[in-house]
Amino acid sequence: MILDKKHEMQRKLFRQFAETEFTKEIQDELDETGEFNWDMHKKMARYGFMGVKIPKEYGGAGADSLTYALMVEELARVDAVLSIYANTSNSLGGGPLLLGGNEAQKQKYLPAVASGEKIMVFGLTEPGAGSDAGGTTTTAIADGDDFIINGRKCFISGAPMADWAVVFAKTDLTAKGSKGISMFVVDMKLPGVSLGAHEKKMGINGYPTCDLVLEDVRVSKDCLVGPLHKGFQIAMKTLDGGRLGIAAQSVGIAQSALDEAVKYAKERKQFGRRIADFQGISFMLADMAADVEAARQLVYHAAVLKDANSPEASAACSIAKYFAAEAANRCAYKAVQIHGGYGYIREYKVERIYRDARITTIYEGTSQVQQMVIAGNLLPGDMVKALSVSLFGMFLAIIIPPARKDKVVLVLIIISFAASYLCSRLPVIRDISSGTRTIILTLIIAGIAAWRFPPQTEITPENADAQKEQGADV
Repeated sequence: MILDKKHEMQRKLFRQFAETEFTKEIQDELDETGEFNWDMHKKMARYGFMGVKIPKEYGGAGADSLTYALMVEELARVDAVLSIYANTSNSLGGGPLLLGGNEAQKQKYLPAVASGEKIMVFGLTEPGAGSDAGGTTTTAIADGDDFIINGRKCFISGAPMADWAVVFAKTDLTAKGSKGISMFVVDMKLPGVSLGAHEKKMGINGYPTCDLVLEDVRVSKDCLVGPLHKGFQIAMKTLDGGRLGIAAQSVGIAQSALDEAVKYAKERKQFGRRIADFQGISFMLADMAADVEAARQLVYHAAVLKDANSPEASAACSIAKYFAAEAANRCAYKAVQIHGGYGYIREYKVERIYRDARITTIYEGTSQVQQMVIAGNLLPGDMVKALSVSLFGMFLAIIIPPARKDKVVLVLIIISFAASYLCSRLPVIRDISSGTRTIILTLIIAGIAAWRFPPQTEITPENADAQKEQGADV
């Protein structure tokens, strides 16, 4: 898509800031030490980056999703880790409150997040519950007017600097899977809150990551965000928006890899020629350019759909995240390959780009999770159910039409309902989707009916003579 003048101007401002403020010295320091740069955080906050997506009534800029995507892309183009500084507050930080918080909670937390005064992080992943977030074992037990939270969250980026954490915990211990999970805002200074050691990461250094440990942490019921037992739904909606940010970050990383590869290919000479003049190199650059542009268009398209509240927005965000993340890794790989041995040396930026790109296919839903989401949207559950009902009627109408004149149909319907209910309660079988169960039962019951009540040819005056003639021929 072609950006309008407003968005093109915003792109230039974001790019100018990143190219001016994200000096090589700062980038190298972040990668080497892994420490959070508070000065850069404050500077980005002064420019309004922390609250780009947060509505104006809560201290933010109230910008659209396309502006947000442009910001993350341009910041990541210069440095991937610094793009997270602004991305977190707008997605996993403020996002859950915007989706599920009441007015009092929004007024309490969002202005401080938008201004950069406070940092809020997202606590969903656990040691045994990564892609399967419904496997949460952290608990929040009601105790009078409070909840007592116990559990351990892992891979919590930003936890060492955070003032608050959005924590997801099981509040209905009898519920299975993703049911019975609630969302809480936890003050990081509360008794019982502690942090694990800082993780030593492959890339994205300069935004510390560690475990968040909660031991008998008492929070008031005012800290419950959204309806009780409905926190998982809010988490999934939050990740829908978060995936747009990671997709935009991936585009920025891919563009950075392409920029460095083109620059090097023009400067580096082998066999008396620029390596850019060799077909093998030029074709890799062409592949990278195609990947970058395709990913960019998918991201912008998803952003526009999200702002339009399109029912296709969720799938579009997953598609953008999946493609852009994989494209970023392909581009980073090719950039290192074009640099040859120098691409393996830290002196050259592509070495860091290669390491930073790897996480994009993992966090906020792995590429495989995105594939599941995309595939699921191709054939929605309602469609499967509708198809199942149609198949049920079709088999009844086709296989046992002679039974219409007696009570067989009624009996079969009763048996079908009973069998369907029974299968929904039985272990293992109940884990099969309802649509698939219906189809299987239809085939089994219809098959038995066809065997038990085979169709018989009705004798009429018209076919009686024909049968006599056939008998005479024999």
